[in-house]
Order: sequence, then structure tokens, then C-alpha cells
Amino acid sequence: MYLKHPHPSMLILPDSSSLGDTHLSPEEGVAKLKEGNQKLSDSFRLPNQTLLTDEDASHGQMMSSNDFISKLRKIDSGIIVEDGGVPGAVAVRYPRTDEETGQLVKSYVTGFYKGPMSEWSLILEDKNGKPTRHMRGWRTVLLDLMRGNILSYAQVKAAFGDPRGSRSILWQEQTQVIRA
Repeated sequence: MYLKHPHPSMLILPDSSSLGDTHLSPEEGVAKLKEGNQKLSDSFRLPNQTLLTDEDASHGQMMSSNDFISKLRKIDSGIIVEDGGVPGAVAVRYPRTDEETGQLVKSYVTGFYKGPMSEWSLILEDKNGKPTRHMRGWRTVLLDLMRGNILSYAQVKAAFGDPRGSRSILWQEQTQVIRA
């Protein structure tokens, strides 16, 4: 059904399928899809992801996993470090009392890969910027131990010192409540 319009050269079609983005040119359609894909990809981004994916910034003060484990055990001999569920990784556990049985059990706290450890964690991402893997740095392991009430900030500072560099601002933010 066509509607008459005061200007005979103009034709108005009351067909809703003719409106909107359904009649985009192929170039416009591709551009629209790319825009939608970018928005979807951005929804997977982590806070501070640009900083967290900077491999050079993650190095900080490098340490071997063996030296790190030795330092942990000096602070608290109850910390248990054993082979993890992933090849080349270790699990950090701590004895806790099971609420149901009253028995002492090893509780998983965190984990990391054996070998050289960067000071700061590194986030690996796919070609679209979606985070795919978290490589924990030794400060992240310490943060997990502090959050688990296993180590205090004072113990960590005495054994490992204050952080330096561009990534230290995140450490300060994440330990603010723990330091209080």
C-alpha cells in the first residue's frame, strides 16, 4: 500500500523492513560488524590491561622461583609449595582446619610457574586483545598470601622491600587496605 504525499516525486513506503540498517552497502555492513566486534572485544578487557600486557614493565626485579620459595619459607615455615596441577607449575598451600571434620588440611592459596619469575604479573592476550593467560609475578603471589591472611604487609616488606617502577602504583592501590 502506497501513501500519497503532497510532493508527487516522493514515494513513502510504510514497510518497516526497508528502514534502518537492513539495507546497508556491503562496505557499511562490514564496518558495522567490525564496530560490533570491537565493542564485544572491549567488554573482555581488564582494568589496567594496557599496563598489565606490557612485558617489559612486568620484569621489574627478576627472581628465580627457588629463591622466591626459600624467602617464603623463611617468613612462614608453614607455607607448603608443591607440584601444581599444571606441568611446570607449583601450588602454594597452607594448613587450615576443615570446618566440617576439624582435621588439618592443605588449602590452595595460589600458584606460579617454575623458573625465572618477573616481579609483576603479565597478561597474555589474543589477537583481538582478549586476555588468555595470567603469568603471575612474585608480587602477585605475595598479594594472594596477604589476602589469605597468611602473610602480613610488614613481613612482606621486610623480606622483599618496597616496589619501584611504573607498576608499583598498582601494588600501592592493591595493598592499601592490607597496609591500613
